[in-house]
Amino acid sequence: MNNDKFNELDKYFRENRFEELENDEYGERFLKLRTISRSAELKEFCDLHGIEYGNINESLFCFLFKKQTVTVNQINEFIKNKYQVERAERKENESYLIDQLCRLPYFDWGGSFGNSLEKNIVDNYVKKIKSYQRINEEVEGSLLTSLRGYTLNSWYNHWTSIIIEDIFKDHDRVLPTVGLVKKIDFFINGTPFDLKVTYFPQELMNEKLKLLGYKKEKQALLEKCLELEIQVDENVETNSLKSALKNYQQSITDFIRQNRTNIEALKQKCNDLLIPFNEEQEGSQLKKQLLDGLRSFRNDIKTHISSNKYQSELTRIKKKCEELNIIIPEDMSDKALEQHLYNKLSEENSDSANEFIREFKELRRQIINEAEENPNELKKWLYENQGEARFDASNRFFLILTDENDIYDSWKLKRSINFLKEKINFHLNEMPDNSEDLKIEFFWKKDNKTYKCKSDILFIKRETD
Repeated sequence: MNNDKFNELDKYFRENRFEELENDEYGERFLKLRTISRSAELKEFCDLHGIEYGNINESLFCFLFKKQTVTVNQINEFIKNKYQVERAERKENESYLIDQLCRLPYFDWGGSFGNSLEKNIVDNYVKKIKSYQRINEEVEGSLLTSLRGYTLNSWYNHWTSIIIEDIFKDHDRVLPTVGLVKKIDFFINGTPFDLKVTYFPQELMNEKLKLLGYKKEKQALLEKCLELEIQVDENVETNSLKSALKNYQQSITDFIRQNRTNIEALKQKCNDLLIPFNEEQEGSQLKKQLLDGLRSFRNDIKTHISSNKYQSELTRIKKKCEELNIIIPEDMSDKALEQHLYNKLSEENSDSANEFIREFKELRRQIINEAEENPNELKKWLYENQGEARFDASNRFFLILTDENDIYDSWKLKRSINFLKEKINFHLNEMPDNSEDLKIEFFWKKDNKTYKCKSDILFIKRETD
């Protein structure tokens, strides 16, 4: 081995060319050495194996990579021993840490800071507020609330991630990394993975709900057309179905205009449309009854079209709250408002609200179950929609957490350690040695490139009571 091979593999790593890196005969050696590539650890490795490194003129990482006497087994044993030392300290404090994490009563970022706290403070406070008094009031008020939420949630995510990583690293089939290593958290059956603990993405959920909503709308319109014996193709577009129903509706209006005084024609039309009427009535009363029946039938078609029209989840929730006289605040973001109104509907305890919440849960459960059965779509979506600042194409192990009782409480699963251990260990025990079926490729629109890597995904669901 020489510098050219090291530089080649290093380039693969930095350019996210993981497939080429792993396929190289020295790829495993490079990756495992990289997980202990900090100077102190490499020197410790050298001291352990009696390797002289005092007079080298290159990085210690490159030096050890090229040294033929250094074996992958030696690297593995060194990593395992180092991890056990680190793990012993964390294990001693794990019960305390879990107890502290369980004290977080709610998961609220307190604003829209996301991953750029400084930028949001500058954009939303520093550059917008001119009054010294008001900026002080904001610091003591909304900014303090947002800062507290951001800090607490970041603290919770940091420590739960470490605990969950340790569940993986404690498994016999997993080789851990030592400390924090970019792009690699552990190896499973020799394959490197970066662990991502997350939830089913809300943006994708909204897309799926929208598709289901439009599908439901189209199905309802189609069924109405078939009921009215309107000849339509099942594959026709939704707008064409609406047009067909509106045309039919107009035909009834035209019929009424042309036959409003023709009682026999009105009776025949009502019989054809199965509109009931009392034949014992005579004259103007019978005519009024027949005309009212036809107008009602026509208006029902209009109501059917409007009532089955697709609406966003927030719109549907607000509409249900209006129906039940539940107050809708005007001082909340759409995301916070949706959860707030959902919680109020959950506590309403009426048949109408309970049915709405049941459907709300069922639709989401259906979408997540479909993703679990066909996970490649979700894997690709998660790669293709990652933040630009943190983009990489490393092998990723996605852990998707879902509480089916209340999707907004899914964050609590991060601290349900025994539940997580059971699910994760079962998955690791069943994983095949061959990782070829984990291959995936995705397109990154920011640089117009297609990347190839490996990815696994595990759905951890707390099922409905």
